[in-house]
Amino acid sequence: MVDKVREPKISKKKQVNEIEHLIKQAEKLKSSYEYQDALGVYDNVLKALDLQVAKNGGNEKRLLTLRFRIHDGRAQCFNLLAQAHQENKELIEMEKLSIQLVDPLRRVNVLNRLAELNFIMGESAEGENLSRSALELAKEIGSRDEEAQSLMLLSQVQFQIGETEESDRINRLALAVFKETGNLPGQSRCLRNLAFNGARSGEQSKNVKLYAKQALELAHQAGDHRSEADSFNVMGIVSSDVALTRNYYKRALDIFTTIGAVGGQMRIANNLGILFWRLGLYGQANYY
Repeated sequence: MVDKVREPKISKKKQVNEIEHLIKQAEKLKSSYEYQDALGVYDNVLKALDLQVAKNGGNEKRLLTLRFRIHDGRAQCFNLLAQAHQENKELIEMEKLSIQLVDPLRRVNVLNRLAELNFIMGESAEGENLSRSALELAKEIGSRDEEAQSLMLLSQVQFQIGETEESDRINRLALAVFKETGNLPGQSRCLRNLAFNGARSGEQSKNVKLYAKQALELAHQAGDHRSEADSFNVMGIVSSDVALTRNYYKRALDIFTTIGAVGGQMRIANNLGILFWRLGLYGQANYY
């Protein structure tokens, strides 16, 4: 646990370096799953940066980049705390900054994150528009990873309107690109999508379980705990064994709890509640 940082007193000579130092402290807190503490430090450093800009101006690329890092860190914290509207505000600010920085790679990443967040908030039409804008920009600048991310998000649109085959087709395109770039978490997510789609459309259980198993293996190989938890969740969804389903859900819940991912905890708790209710174990169902 990193000590909390006091309100910064930054000398004129070293103020920008001190701002960078504070950002690193916030990032360290975030990596330790101390999201509320990290947000407190980000608040302080944002005040320090605003003070610097008020005194000396703030259109220099270095200061704009620091501001982007602050809002990016805040967006990640809000994402893990399942505070969608706050995350949305940070991402909108980040898109503005990416335009000021003339940084299309940063912008396409933000567009994809905004698209996914809009899907979560139920704004499917806006999510689709953002995904298509991101896909066009990714192709324009040659960012294959972001292109795959856009495709994967667009596959969700097709799934939501009942076009499972088209959703799978687009997902496989994204998977091929993620394999090309060596993006293991991206591959894992595509495989989870294929498993989930297959389970809902009645695809052969053997194939569906293989997708889920491969997704889990890739997430573990990448050391991506959030992806690993999501993969355990899908393993539970596609399993036909009640005991295994319960164990997979509990493993997912343990990981989400460890990393402080509130949205993940809520989702898995809901799955466990439904599972126990269907089994007639109403006490355990109510616990979740």
